[in-house]
Amino acid sequence: MIDLLLALSAGILFGFVLRHYPVWAKQVPVAITVGLFALIFVMGLQVGGSSEVMNSIMQIGFQAASFAFITVCGSVMFSVPLSLWWKKKSGGGHHS
Repeated sequence: MIDLLLALSAGILFGFVLRHYPVWAKQVPVAITVGLFALIFVMGLQVGGSSEVMNSIMQIGFQAASFAFITVCGSVMFSVPLSLWWKKKSGGGHHS
């Protein structure tokens, strides 16, 4: 936990210094993008290197797809009746 606080403190300090140098401050979004891609790559290495995860990837994918499908169905089940009720309440959606 202390590592995270030190990293955050260092970032705040660098941000404070860089705001006085606009040329370098403009490079911050590029650094964020590169760092994000590096993080995703390393996470992929970790997942690919785990035989337990790789052996259960089909089950995990099926569960994720099922969850997404059920979520969409639930949203439709509640939004369609709600929109019909709303139209009825507001006079059929016709404005004069």
